[in-house]
Parts: sequence; C-alpha cells; structure tokens
Amino acid sequence: MLESLRPRTSTDLASLGRMTQSQPISELLPSKLSESILLSLALDLRRVELMVKGGAESTESLSVAMCLVFKYIELLLSPEVARKFSVQEDDLFQAIQILSITVEREIVTRIIGVSDQSGDDYFLASLKNIRV
Repeated sequence: MLESLRPRTSTDLASLGRMTQSQPISELLPSKLSESILLSLALDLRRVELMVKGGAESTESLSVAMCLVFKYIELLLSPEVARKFSVQEDDLFQAIQILSITVEREIVTRIIGVSDQSGDDYFLASLKNIRV
C-alpha cells in the first residue's frame, strides 16, 4: 500500500524555480506543499543523504535541496543580509538534513492523519541555528 506513494521522478528543478519565484516562501513550507512535490522532494533529500555518505553523485537532487534551503534561510534573514549571505558546507548539509526530517514528518502526518501543528515552526526554528 505505501509503495503506491513512491515518487516516480525527482523534483523538477525548473518548476521548483518558477514556484519559488511566483509564491511567497511561506507557501513553500513542507505543510503547504502538494503531495506529489512533497514525495519527490523526499526522494531528492534521501538521495542527497546517500550522496553525502559516499553514495552515487546526485547533482540534480542536491540542486533542489539547496534551492529550497536557501529560500527558507532568506525568509529568516533581514532583507539586507538575505541579499548576500553564505553558508558553510557543513551547515548547508545540516540544514538539508533538518529539511529532510521535516519533509518526512509531514509525509507521516498526512498518512496517519495526526499532526502536532508545529512542523513548519520547528523547521524554521531549527534553521535559525544555522550559521550564515
């Protein structure tokens, strides 16, 4: 049954780029994403996790993860800082891991139908600890 939820493809980076340009970032938080995007994003984030652990290169999945992480971090920064921030590699992968956990929790929340209503808030609070 759960196998039927398995995404067939990675997140379309071009579509994601258009989404991040046309919607406020608050509408791109995990709880607001469509199921198809959420599942594809989970696939990409898992591929990045495996790549970091020495698995196969997954450049497209890494690009998807970085695109969203940078947008989420921009949401937390003042406009002046958001225009020119940088993130160390270790901190970037920590932020990607936080996003991955949040996405997976959102998927489980939707499957079991029980939410603690704090997933996005926890995610953003955790990102505030990332050094920029």
